[in-house]
Amino acid sequence: MQPRDLILRAYAKQDGDVWYACCLDFSLAVQADTYEEAITALKEQISLYVRDALIGDDTEHARALLSRKAPLSEWLIYWWIVALHKVSKFKQNLSAFELPVPLNPCL
Repeated sequence: MQPRDLILRAYAKQDGDVWYACCLDFSLAVQADTYEEAITALKEQISLYVRDALIGDDTEHARALLSRKAPLSEWLIYWWIVALHKVSKFKQNLSAFELPVPLNPCL
């Protein structure tokens, strides 16, 4: 396992009054009223997902679950947001970020 395998790529975007956050490396998504709530909900969902895959009811499917990637369309959104940030066209309603894999899947 490489150190880069412990970093999850994600993005958040606002659509109207709702924020969506998506973890591309596990193909997980959440929605919330604020950016902060969306990020918190995504972190919680990732933690539960990893827990279930490693020590929960889904251990027999862990390999497939922990290598499940989002579709190309979601990756294109992520890379578009990253590119916008690099050319300083920062938009307040878009954010690309990285999260560490929860190493302690117990809650």
